[in-house]
Formats: sequence, C-alpha cells, structure tokens
Amino acid sequence: MVYYALCQSAIGYCIPVWGAANKGNILRAERAQRAVLKVMTRKPHRYPTTQLYADCKVLTVRQLFVLRSVLRVHRSLSPSNPKKRTNLPTGTQHKTTFAKHQYYVISAYIYKKIHKKINILDLNKHNLKQKVTEWLLKPDYSETETLLTYIT
Repeated sequence: MVYYALCQSAIGYCIPVWGAANKGNILRAERAQRAVLKVMTRKPHRYPTTQLYADCKVLTVRQLFVLRSVLRVHRSLSPSNPKKRTNLPTGTQHKTTFAKHQYYVISAYIYKKIHKKINILDLNKHNLKQKVTEWLLKPDYSETETLLTYIT
C-alpha cells in the first residue's frame, strides 16, 4: 500500500506526457522505482530486476504507460454502453516521428496491439484494468518495448 501511495502515484503523475519517451529518458524513473522496491523489500543492491518485479507484482514505468494508454482509449470508445463497442479506434498516418510519439496516436496503436493478443473490447473498466495488468506482468522488458514501436 505504501508503494502505491507514494511511488506509483508519483510515477503515474503526467505519465501520458513523458511515458512514450525513449529508453534513456525513462531510465531515471525506472531506477528510482527499483530503488524504492528494493528498500521496501529489503533486497540487496545487486538483486535481479526481473525477479524484483516478479516478487512485488508491480508494473514497470513502461507498463504503467501502456496500462494508462489502454484505459484512455477504452474509455473513449463508447462509455455509455460497453456492449456497443464494435470498432477499434482508427489510427491516423503521421509523417513526423514527433507526431507518432504523441499520446493520442500511440495510445490507439497500443490498444489495437493488445486487443489482438487478448480480447478487451467488451470489458468494463475494472475487468479491463485487471486483465491488462495480469497480461502485462507476464512479458519481459523487451516485449513491453515492442508494444511501443510504431509501425506505419
């Protein structure tokens, strides 16, 4: 509970703005997150990162961005009647790399990728968050990074 109140809330603040940044820029936030988790669980400094996340069952910074993106797009599809969600969001073509990394573009792209792997279109918000979180805890770091690669 302390982690969610202090660390994850700080990481999640404005994550739509900086969550799609390159790996080098995200590394600071990930290091801070790992440091807090290691102190809380009393693990040594050289404890493996993948094992740490598996033990704590928390999402990495990138995975938090993916979860927030999926929730954003899902909310915008058809909030009044979840059963009428029949079509996925349409992605628009952008010419510049800067435009491709904007939150509204990459979130629709991430939603489509995750929907191909697990069917999330007809879920309510609570079930969607639970199912996507469980799914995000399984892949390793490189698989999470492939979700963020934008293919035109």
